[in-house]
Amino acid sequence: MALHLHRSKALRNGETLTSITQDIAERFKLKTVILPMSDHIIQTVVDTDEGSMPFQEYFVKESTNPKVREISFESKHPETTKEVLEAINDPELSGFLIAPSNPYLSVDPILSIDKIKQTIMQSNKPRVAVSPIIGGDSVKGPTAKIMEEMGLEVNVMTIANHYEDLIDGLIIDNTDEEYVQAIESSGIKVKVSNILMNNNDDKTRLAEEAIEFLNELS
Repeated sequence: MALHLHRSKALRNGETLTSITQDIAERFKLKTVILPMSDHIIQTVVDTDEGSMPFQEYFVKESTNPKVREISFESKHPETTKEVLEAINDPELSGFLIAPSNPYLSVDPILSIDKIKQTIMQSNKPRVAVSPIIGGDSVKGPTAKIMEEMGLEVNVMTIANHYEDLIDGLIIDNTDEEYVQAIESSGIKVKVSNILMNNNDDKTRLAEEAIEFLNELS
């Protein structure tokens, strides 16, 4: 709560989200550079059987209960920052890794900024995603529910199709090995592994495997 209050106050005082995020990271002594996708408000709007609503209302107030029909993103200034573009174009960058987050609610808002998506696509660095779907279901969150409600099959093939024009490789779970041939026939390389993360050791192992896969594709 204190962090939210600090950030809100700083925004009201005219600071950018990028500078606020950098300040918070430095205070927590984080070595990783964390960049927000934009310094402008970009709102996720969820169109449901109970009407359209902001994402926070759908997720918190309604507990993701309404059936999702469509997801869109609204902004008066759908622009990224020079810091983000510099990071994407950094010659020292090894590649791009899309975490196993909800593609529709977590990743698509970032890709909705054309400059970000186009710059990533134009890069000659490898691009890899980790599937958020394991064995026809999501580990947590409403990913599988949203896919079903939007008429999509809940499997790793749908994830591959969603990222088809963006990624070079997809990491899927051992339980989904049957999809390897179909995914690779679409031009996406596949790495099969245990992608369920139950503890920090699992997270470290998967991160190392993802980096290794990126290097293989470079």
